[in-house]
Amino acid sequence: MKLLLTTVAVIAFTGAAFAADFGGSVGADITENSVGDFIATPSVELSFGNKAEGGTAFGSVGVEADGGNVVVDSWNVGVAFSGTSVSFGDQGDLFSFGGLEVVGGDTLASPSDDHESIIVEYNEFSSLIGFTDISNDVSDIENIQLGYANDYGKIDVNAALDYNLDTEDTTVAVATGVDVNEELYANLTVTYADSLAYEALGSYTVDEAFKVNAYINGDEDELAQNIGAGVVYGNDGFEAYAEVGYNLNTEELTPAFGVGLSF
Repeated sequence: MKLLLTTVAVIAFTGAAFAADFGGSVGADITENSVGDFIATPSVELSFGNKAEGGTAFGSVGVEADGGNVVVDSWNVGVAFSGTSVSFGDQGDLFSFGGLEVVGGDTLASPSDDHESIIVEYNEFSSLIGFTDISNDVSDIENIQLGYANDYGKIDVNAALDYNLDTEDTTVAVATGVDVNEELYANLTVTYADSLAYEALGSYTVDEAFKVNAYINGDEDELAQNIGAGVVYGNDGFEAYAEVGYNLNTEELTPAFGVGLSF
């Protein structure tokens, strides 16, 4: 926890000194564990540069509390030029589909992303090379991914493909969203690995700061497996959310709450 507080202090100082180049966020997620206790997971993220606004160098590092220890949860460094960006680090993958803040996404196929990777983005297209363990062999590649994201007026389309070189498994995901009107947004995500799965999400914007979300998901064997809903409030860098998932088979609830502050 001392390291977490120190990190916050460093971020605050750095942000004040280089406000134009640096940003960050501090937050905490509260979830229920397997024995019914609610646990909080604090997190801090620092970022510099902004490739979306023409920055040539960018990067980020995120830390969170894990069982009393503070660990680096994610990091990356990169460079952007002429509509292209290249980044390296423990930075997730190209499958950012489905789910609310914490709950949801139960049935969707998602490849493992707990490793370092190189991501190259060019306009709407992206590609990823994932390494098995760079501390042992930087030439050992675990998986490759291809991605696409674009907006067509009121419709947005995202797609991703993952091929694992070790298991020879292929995972495909496609998500399509529609702005029904100024307040209502609907999204459908479909994935395929060993079987077909989906998640349908609806989002209603009450006002500039308040939004309500709901979802249902399932797969080819059982169309309705989980449902859930949540609310999100955001204003002037502050965000709070509360949500709950419900398994229709086990009748178990999965609640989650969280707060965050961006600067």
